[in-house]
Amino acid sequence: MIRTPPNPQPIAFRHCREYTADLAPVLESLLEPLGGMAAFVKSGQTVILKPNLLSDRHPDQAITTHPALVQAVIRLVRRQGGIPRIADSPAAAVKLERVWEKTGMKALAETEQVDLINLEQAGSVRFDDAEGSFTIAKPILEADVLINIPKVKTHVFMTLTGAVKNLYGTIPGYQKTHLHKQHPDPFSFARLLARIHDRIPPAVTILDGIVGMEGNGPSGGTPRAWGFLAAGRDAFQLDAFLCALLKIPLGSVPYLFKDRLPSPSCSSVDAFDIRGDTPRLDPRPCQIPPSFLLRFIPRFLVKLVAPYFWLRPAIAASTCIRCLQCVAACPMQALTTADRQVPTLTPSRCIGCCCCHEVCPVKAISMERSPLLRMIRRKRNP
Repeated sequence: MIRTPPNPQPIAFRHCREYTADLAPVLESLLEPLGGMAAFVKSGQTVILKPNLLSDRHPDQAITTHPALVQAVIRLVRRQGGIPRIADSPAAAVKLERVWEKTGMKALAETEQVDLINLEQAGSVRFDDAEGSFTIAKPILEADVLINIPKVKTHVFMTLTGAVKNLYGTIPGYQKTHLHKQHPDPFSFARLLARIHDRIPPAVTILDGIVGMEGNGPSGGTPRAWGFLAAGRDAFQLDAFLCALLKIPLGSVPYLFKDRLPSPSCSSVDAFDIRGDTPRLDPRPCQIPPSFLLRFIPRFLVKLVAPYFWLRPAIAASTCIRCLQCVAACPMQALTTADRQVPTLTPSRCIGCCCCHEVCPVKAISMERSPLLRMIRRKRNP
């Protein structure tokens, strides 16, 4: 299907250096050029707030959306008479109750008297199309408004996780694992993300870029203080803006299809209609995972070069705590263990989806590059 390029949408931007006790005034200022929260929420509406709650980590680790920002969204939604609820489905191998507690969402929900929705037990609706099927949790579909609140991070499989990728957490539990098995390459998975987005386009996305993550994200990278909040109606344009802002090659993010963006010139910050502050960040480019080089291989060559270009998990035995979350998360059963020993990899089964890397709580898993990929990386960054 040929898609008509979308019209450019305004992007709101504010510098914000820290998670203060009350971010509501900053958030109110951020959203003002977009019409304020009143443009998205009406009195009596049920509003799902969808943060990134990937795993059971403390907010200071910059893996999950900070509760201070979620709290600010709750307060602005309530001012409009909306009924906020928090919902996300974390990585399949992680216990949801522990995620709520460690990420600060349980304490926040108690303080603000909002519901935490268990998407694993709420039922789901299946969608079928020419490319396959997927399910979305019922509370997401039944809400009047969806507000997307992702954490700005790099991602070893998609290069970037922001507005679009965050919606993958609307798929319950182990269904996400099965979809990785059905869509093992980045290009197929990117189309899946676009299809999910089209079923549940958020009313607005509010990016947590105060402290994000670079390097081997979304969980094994390094926190980086970028010091900003950004918001917009169009998730794809917002992620393209992130690429321009953080100096991430647009072509390295496989889901940023050309027909989802207003023009090819989206690689420059100046190409966007920015409302609010003029973006001024640390000029150092964001450190992105070495896997981004694989995105520039033409799709018809992917299978031919697979034996020479690969990323596989390598587990540091001295760091591994034998929790076996990686074994449970692997969609291909490529990781196995006996008597709770350090898991071992069957390389022929590994599809490089990095699910194991995402869930490791102690950063014991690194993504090992093939010799040819290491050589290209060295030549690109001598």
